Amino acid sequence: MKFLKSILMLLYISTFLVMCRYTIKHSDYDIDILMYTACAMEEDYPDKIALHQKVYQMAIDELGQAKFNQYTDSSKVFRRALYTNPDKFINMLPYYKAKGLYTALLKTSYKMGYSPIKFSTLLNLICFLVISIILLILLSEHLNFYTAFCIAYFCLLMPTFTSTLKSNTPDLFTAMLFLISIYLFLKKKDWLRYLSILFFILLVSTRSENILFVLTLTTLGIFYFHVGYSKKYFWILASTCIVAYLINSNAIDGPTWKDLYKLTNLPPEDIHSPNGEISLKEYLLGFRRIPNNIFYCEVAFILLISILPLLKFNRSSRNNIFYLLLVSNLGFLMFRILLLPDITNRYFCGSFLLAIICYFVLNEESRNTDTTIQKIVGENKS
Repeated sequence: MKFLKSILMLLYISTFLVMCRYTIKHSDYDIDILMYTACAMEEDYPDKIALHQKVYQMAIDELGQAKFNQYTDSSKVFRRALYTNPDKFINMLPYYKAKGLYTALLKTSYKMGYSPIKFSTLLNLICFLVISIILLILLSEHLNFYTAFCIAYFCLLMPTFTSTLKSNTPDLFTAMLFLISIYLFLKKKDWLRYLSILFFILLVSTRSENILFVLTLTTLGIFYFHVGYSKKYFWILASTCIVAYLINSNAIDGPTWKDLYKLTNLPPEDIHSPNGEISLKEYLLGFRRIPNNIFYCEVAFILLISILPLLKFNRSSRNNIFYLLLVSNLGFLMFRILLLPDITNRYFCGSFLLAIICYFVLNEESRNTDTTIQKIVGENKS
């Protein structure tokens, strides 16, 4: 037992190194990375046709013929259209510019001489390391070390993380910002709580839909839960994140939610309303994707471990910060699915983290409370 902690930490580090090697060898480099690369290089290629050609040339030079063939596969209409039609490719870029902070990082890496494609893999590895450390520390602050270690270790080996890690998208970066925000939010020192606001702003600037989590959290914190946080804090958090959301939206001059919904959830044959509009029938048709996705997605698991603690919810739970986070996360999850029912693991990596943390911490608190009550009853009987 004397060296058990050291052995476990060595296992943690070894597993991280194995995951690094796995990621470098098996990164997905999905079609999205070409779009993000184009966003990073756009200023240097004002000629859009030249930009289109350069991005695909980088794909074949850096990723090889097999991956290039996958990007231009004639059996996949959408990918083939992006390759053969530069205008269609360029028209897709506003959807990716919406991830403002992520594209800014890739643009910076490109200006420093690094390939945005390869840099996205390095960024994922850094995010995975930060998540690994913070998750273990956060759980250790509320659970005994061995319990915290087992939870953190096996969570990071679940498909939610392994698939997100090798996906060259902003999702793991978003999950890292989300976890840092929550970690600082839970601190008792006011300056750390206010520092969390900065990371919430960065979170919203990376993926705008996270404004839904912030607004849910602040609304519940102001009007329903009483967790010892000043209302001033929640008002500042909400207002600054709304400003960040508006700045990010205006900067990209991007497509509307209706356009995005039709693009990501509906095949062309189901789209009948004019541009900028969406009918109720079209909206409901978008939910046909859920049964196809839910079978390989852990959203159902997130819902399960979020709902179970709520079965023990009572009036005193309104003073528990983890119940506030749990309900906010569950609300965000439902709002996000209603907004865009394109359920995949990587979109909800951060929500998965928070659901795990809340479930085990609340379960531990409930167990300790039951033990205390049993002791009191036993003492009274004696």
